Amino acid sequence: MTTTLPTVDISTITTETLTILTGISWDTYERLLIETGAERHQRFAYNNERLEIRVPLASHEEPTRLLDDFVAVLVDSLGIELRKLGSLTLKNTQQQKGLEPDCCFYIQNEAEVRGIDTLDFAVHPRLI
Repeated sequence: MTTTLPTVDISTITTETLTILTGISWDTYERLLIETGAERHQRFAYNNERLEIRVPLASHEEPTRLLDDFVAVLVDSLGIELRKLGSLTLKNTQQQKGLEPDCCFYIQNEAEVRGIDTLDFAVHPRLI
């Protein structure tokens, strides 16, 4: 029996630190999400046994918050309802894929997900 250990690639990009791990199981990814909790600063993306862990720096977060505010002001000026969900963890268990965007929104389908804490993309509309 041969055991394959995960490989690690760590690099620093001007706006973030990025760690890439390969050979990571879906179960390990889900345990990592639970054990690190919702208030962490890292963002995770998972696809095909590849886990990316990003730690955004200030030079990344400032323009992201600016975009977030711009969308909010724009939809408000148009009189449209908006649900801002930040870097919500999005997972597709069947495809074993997951990611955490910088920011995400419900605009067109906001009323359909208003007040819902746990979104199920098999039932609820997808984010735009």
